[in-house]
Amino acid sequence: MAAHRSQGKMELFDPRELRNSITPYQFIVNTIQDFLNWWYIKQPVAILKHYIRLIDIIDDRFSTSFLLRTFFVPWHRDNQPVGYLVGVIARLFFIPLGLTLIALTTTGYFSLLLFWIVIPWTALVMFLISPFLG
Repeated sequence: MAAHRSQGKMELFDPRELRNSITPYQFIVNTIQDFLNWWYIKQPVAILKHYIRLIDIIDDRFSTSFLLRTFFVPWHRDNQPVGYLVGVIARLFFIPLGLTLIALTTTGYFSLLLFWIVIPWTALVMFLISPFLG
């Protein structure tokens, strides 16, 4: 805040600024609203964005969707019977590996999301029942 002149005297506060300020109650309510907005809206969206990005990376690295679409195509376009055999065997190895990683990632991220949503309520309940526990 800068000092300003009022009727020729230097004053530290402008009375108009004091009228426009919020009360302590409004400050607390705004802080709680901001926290709840961040905790229950912004962060879950960020967690889901990280999840989608990680699934894209796993799919890109293991080519799971591509390998499923080209399951019976010969390996490296080698049209000999060995090319078909190697292609199917390689895909039988990489597809379950990629799908397992996707399943583990999905389980982990949705567990994190559930934990993220439940933890404030758990903390509140534990705080409220703590006087009765001993």
